[in-house]
Amino acid sequence: MNHKKIAIGSAQFGSVYGISNLYGITPEDEVTEIINFCISNNINTIDTAYGYSKSEEVLGQNDLSTFDIISKFSPESDEIPSVKKQLTTSLKRLNIPFLYGYLAHRPKHVLKDKKIWDFLISAKSDQLVKKIGFSFNEPYEIDEVLEENMIPDIVQVPLNYFDNRFEKKIQLLKNLYNTEIHIRSVFLQGLFFTDTKILDTFFDAVKEHIDFLQKKYIPLNAFLMNHVITKDYVDKVVIGINNKKQLAENIEGLKHQGKLPPFKGEIEDSILMPSNWP
Repeated sequence: MNHKKIAIGSAQFGSVYGISNLYGITPEDEVTEIINFCISNNINTIDTAYGYSKSEEVLGQNDLSTFDIISKFSPESDEIPSVKKQLTTSLKRLNIPFLYGYLAHRPKHVLKDKKIWDFLISAKSDQLVKKIGFSFNEPYEIDEVLEENMIPDIVQVPLNYFDNRFEKKIQLLKNLYNTEIHIRSVFLQGLFFTDTKILDTFFDAVKEHIDFLQKKYIPLNAFLMNHVITKDYVDKVVIGINNKKQLAENIEGLKHQGKLPPFKGEIEDSILMPSNWP
């Protein structure tokens, strides 16, 4: 069942996240509802991060013993002590003995101070972390870490109908190293669902494409999910949700077998990377 490939993104549990987020921060009791729904539907992976405000603490108020929890670190200063502190804090907040995955939010921190990678390897030996790796924003970052012989057990990259920048490189990681591949941004932070009439002119290049998708492919979330989740080299698709209803709709959508046609357009990286958005 493809819905076993779903991982829950938890940024919304700690802050207002996503261009189409109309709900604000997910209330704590709703987070518990989501977790219970996941247990009932064989969804066993949750993605979080030290930097997601109160997300880890909110999650940690629930029994997470049946879940694979992935968190991310982003050193604030004096790199190694900062990473150690963040790992200890994340485990404490989440109320769990170890993380399934621990990723560098920004690979540049590890490339700048390679002792961080050594620390991650030792954290694995100490059974505080099962798998280590990176969350990538740019394809060239994969080349940089491989050149330093930092072979990731697990990676997270953006991939969606508009954005296939990482496709060849993650297939390479899967084939050469059996790296676990997690996909984020399948809905491009909700851009695919936004009313283009109210979108900033910054998005002019994609408005026509979005309008076409919204009119022709219903339910669009199902088509967008299936575009990514059916790829055999994809292990998990991280979807950010605000409430249980959204999650239920996404699972229901996976029953639709419809496929999107190959995307022929060229879209600038500035639009594909939400960190550039106005």
